[in-house]
Amino acid sequence: MQIAAVRLTGGVDEETFAHWLSCLPGKRQAEILARRVCADRERSLGGEALARAMLAQELRCPLLEVPICREVHGKPILKDESNLFFNISHSGDYAVCVVSGKPVGIDIERLREYKPNVAQRVCSVDELDLLAQSDDPARLFCRLWTLKESFVKMTGTGIGVPLREIAFSFTEDGNVKSNQAGVQFESLDFEDGYWLAVCEKE
Repeated sequence: MQIAAVRLTGGVDEETFAHWLSCLPGKRQAEILARRVCADRERSLGGEALARAMLAQELRCPLLEVPICREVHGKPILKDESNLFFNISHSGDYAVCVVSGKPVGIDIERLREYKPNVAQRVCSVDELDLLAQSDDPARLFCRLWTLKESFVKMTGTGIGVPLREIAFSFTEDGNVKSNQAGVQFESLDFEDGYWLAVCEKE
């Protein structure tokens, strides 16, 4: 499994943006350019350019020829490729990508203000207890959220999955425990106030 990140602090200059965009098929270029907010265009483009660079190295082909397509719920996959999987996420100043020989999902999120009403909707009873006891519920909630999102993105089933049913706890040394069988998780306290999580099939 390989994980890489690109930092987009300060935006992307026009020359770099144009170069990255040229590495994408015309349809994908149009989709990215149609985004109204400049930062959203840059994050989407940064994530896909990063993924294509990593995948092109594995497939030994030009970036433009990496056969990325999308499943019903929008998960990006490689067409006609059964032994190589990837996933992309972006938040704030970062875009990240993971590449693996097994189905995989990744999520990165910037720390935000803790909102108990949101936690009530997406966390299990035991997770809510952990949050109530935590000295830093915002950081803990971000960790839980990225773990849940990484699982949903690995499965490709979309955010319609009841997130309360995807539950986590942590060992004394910080390792992740989950009620989901057949998968393994990594949870990283990323730099500059971000959490990153990866879910990979065993």
